[in-house]
Amino acid sequence: MGSFVLLSCGGQTNQSEITSTTIKDTSQIAIIPYDIKKHFWIYDQAQATDLSKEELVQVETIFQNIVAKYNIDMKKRIRKETNDSNEIENSELYIVPDTYKRQYLPVITQDGEKEVWVNCFCKNFGDSWKHNVIQVFDGGKCYFNVKINLKYGTAYHFKVNGSS
Repeated sequence: MGSFVLLSCGGQTNQSEITSTTIKDTSQIAIIPYDIKKHFWIYDQAQATDLSKEELVQVETIFQNIVAKYNIDMKKRIRKETNDSNEIENSELYIVPDTYKRQYLPVITQDGEKEVWVNCFCKNFGDSWKHNVIQVFDGGKCYFNVKINLKYGTAYHFKVNGSS
């Protein structure tokens, strides 16, 4: 059983026990309440909600799976472009989830389904990332996000920023 620290937008620190080896360092995760006035571009007609421990584990599992799929697809793409096995195995294009800070915006959609927008970035934004959604243009794989539907256990709109 591993212990983790979870930062919420109010700056409060909550410690919980989760029985999952998939969650390694959630001090890298901030849960930010959805605000239609600020976050309308993420979800239209949604309402803020909370996440249970079980839902956090579900989000983490789906997140890890979608990143693994991205890396497999990237490896196939690189393999088509080169025969260099070192480049294929050590490409800087792969995403290593543990190296990113993450923002979770949990919502109830207009269809009544619980979803989480996961926003990931590898740059340092001080403490502002714990309270404010980080939005950048370009930046390549340093910035990516995905929407996770907890009812269906699926991920969609996985988007890696383009390079400038």
